[in-house]
Amino acid sequence: MVRWTLGRAVAASALLAAAVVGCGGGASQPATPLRLLTFTPEQQKTILDKFPYLSFAEITENTTWPGSPAWAGLSVTVGEGTMNGLLPDDLIYQMFKAVDQKVEELAQTSPFVKGIDYAKATAETATIPIHAASLKYLRERGIQVKPELIPAEAK
Repeated sequence: MVRWTLGRAVAASALLAAAVVGCGGGASQPATPLRLLTFTPEQQKTILDKFPYLSFAEITENTTWPGSPAWAGLSVTVGEGTMNGLLPDDLIYQMFKAVDQKVEELAQTSPFVKGIDYAKATAETATIPIHAASLKYLRERGIQVKPELIPAEAK
């Protein structure tokens, strides 16, 4: 069992980077104990046989946080995870843009994201339609999106 602590410097950095809009006074306190759920290669195959549109991410040890184990989890790109209609389009656009443009800041707390181009990765690895607001940002960046990833409302 691991406890993960978000320090005040990281919280302040996130505020300055517009990655969050606020944080509580307890931001520097230990969080809820965290246990990473991982999938074995056999489990991944079983899942992918039934749901081929899903994908997995393999994360090496010490990359999620110092001392973290290696793990494999379901991978959801930023543009895929917002399709339930509960968030306004302008918020999704701003979230996608912030993640894409603030990778180096994000890498300070999650080293495994260093150097990732989230917009390109989304366009290249998404397996379900991308939210229309994320699609708008991708097009602004000049990134080509496969026709099958364009949602009906954006056609």
